[in-house]
Amino acid sequence: MSALPAPSDRPDYGSRVRELEQAFAAFNATSALLQNAYRELEQRATLLSAELAEARSERLLQLAEKERIADRLQRLLETLPGGVVVLADEAAPVENDDAARQCLEQTLQPVREALLFRELRETLAARLGELAGEHVDALLQLVIGLLEEGRALVEGGEGLLELAQP
Repeated sequence: MSALPAPSDRPDYGSRVRELEQAFAAFNATSALLQNAYRELEQRATLLSAELAEARSERLLQLAEKERIADRLQRLLETLPGGVVVLADEAAPVENDDAARQCLEQTLQPVREALLFRELRETLAARLGELAGEHVDALLQLVIGLLEEGRALVEGGEGLLELAQP
């Protein structure tokens, strides 16, 4: 039979057991910390998900309210007897109703006609030069009459103005 090793050659099982017990205790403590941290993260994720859902539903309610207000303002705009023009910060028209468009068209029509008359007069005088002489106004009245009939004044070949058929 084999002889038992001498006490100095035998491993110290007691110290090895204590080391293993300490390692297991450290492992269990770390594991418990990780479990607690994971639980806290799950709770935080649940809380954040609930807050997100609440914010999302609040936003949807706000959007629905804004749509309702926009529809109401649009109906109000359409039913007002006077013209309404909504201007942006730069004083550019953003929105207007039919009454405002008609009013603006009626107001701007004489301005357009005066500008057209002046432009046509200058164009005829420049194109015809001395040939037109004092007859520019009569020619201009003739061109305006043709335009009112639905003909369009277009640039023809060689820089000439031509009246297009309606």
